[in-house]
Amino acid sequence: MSKFILIFSLCVLSTSFASEVDSFTNRQQVLNQRDATEEISAKINWYIDLVVRRFNKKNNCSVKPASKLYKLTDSARSCLGGHWRNQCKGEITLYRWLKYRKYGGYFDRSQLHPKKSVYRDFKFTKSPSLTLVSTFHNTMGVTVNLQGHLIGTDKFSHFFNRGRKYWKNYYGYGKNAKKITRNYANDPLAASLAREKYMLAMGKYSEESLFGAKSTGVASYGDLAANFAGLRFWNDFTGLENDIITGRPVSEPYIKCVGTSFVINKKVDIKQYLNVAWDEGQNCSVYQTRKMALQVQRRVSNLPASESLHCPINIEKLRTAKDYYGKFYAEVVKEIPYQGLPKGIKSPKPFHFYKTFEINEANATSETTTIFHDISDDDEDEDEDEDEDDFFFDGVSDSEASDDFDEYDILDF
Repeated sequence: MSKFILIFSLCVLSTSFASEVDSFTNRQQVLNQRDATEEISAKINWYIDLVVRRFNKKNNCSVKPASKLYKLTDSARSCLGGHWRNQCKGEITLYRWLKYRKYGGYFDRSQLHPKKSVYRDFKFTKSPSLTLVSTFHNTMGVTVNLQGHLIGTDKFSHFFNRGRKYWKNYYGYGKNAKKITRNYANDPLAASLAREKYMLAMGKYSEESLFGAKSTGVASYGDLAANFAGLRFWNDFTGLENDIITGRPVSEPYIKCVGTSFVINKKVDIKQYLNVAWDEGQNCSVYQTRKMALQVQRRVSNLPASESLHCPINIEKLRTAKDYYGKFYAEVVKEIPYQGLPKGIKSPKPFHFYKTFEINEANATSETTTIFHDISDDDEDEDEDEDEDDFFFDGVSDSEASDDFDEYDILDF
């Protein structure tokens, strides 16, 4: 029965929401389109203004300001990263605004039919999502030109949704992150490093499992890069903790509590987070099998001579992302193309990180310490305690693992 539910759910979600993109076919055509960066930044700021005004009507930020700010991030996440019509309470979400021109975003968009993409040789058994999309729909995910990078609009969903999960896990706000922290109650540095490893492991698993490679056949390092950038965004949004890369406090958070209300202290400029590693033509994806990787390689090599592409398209340009990602560069960037995933991938569990983790003195730097603002269990997201169905985890029934996935992850293929 559970297998039937899995297949049925996968079919419905895949045909409706699969947003894998082809970053090679017609690449130059997309990059010749008008840059959409400024228009998207403006829309993000519009949503933030909307969320803050709504939140202030029902909340007094002078009472438990850190907790109120945490709750505000969840409200903002719903509008900025939500996929469903009703998630922004009467307004379409940013996800839908980015995807559909009819909602008023007039920047240039490109979409490709799966049968014309570099993934056209994938079989249903290895890529049910893409093969179903090619059967029932005409297009894959939307791509746009952002600062000369070819970016799938799904990256913004990763940026706002899983980026917030990264933020919660790294700084100790998530339920599982709190368990790790409690295990190292007398050693905050060990707790921080353990949460860091857990954050990265859960992010990678989301790409290698049903939420990525087992659905589309593709595990996107571009998604991982966007996830990490989202962590930095949410910390800049709140200003609650030191930055993960610089180790310094946020000088100008986007939101501040003034009197009894939150106010917008600074406008968001998405260029601060957008970088070459979001581009899957530069940041190489990994495929469910080596055979699938070779199929993509063959299709890329057979593109018209005028395109003549390979991954990474420009490795020196890709390496400029080292400044942004620091020591995490190798965790979110793949320079070696056309690799297959290892077999036997399993969901990482929290206890792996608070029973066997050992401090590496080489990593014991001030960059990994956090301020540990007190966000109580009562302040967690409303969906935090809702376990995902066990069948989404390859037989893993541990509800602890499901804490780090939410309803959006199922849609962010």
